[in-house]
Amino acid sequence: MRSTGKLIKSKLKFDGRKAKLELFEDEYGISPGQACVFYHKDEIGERVLGGGWISKN
Repeated sequence: MRSTGKLIKSKLKFDGRKAKLELFEDEYGISPGQACVFYHKDEIGERVLGGGWISKN
């Protein structure tokens, strides 16, 4: 959730043009209007998969 923070395991569900993200750990300070970026971590490193804007928490 933070550009310099740890990666948080989550599940991303798509519904048409919208997506819902379920976090598997508590995270505080999330606000509408902030960006959310999705990463994938593997043996090579971390890659950006995509992102969007938070509409509600």
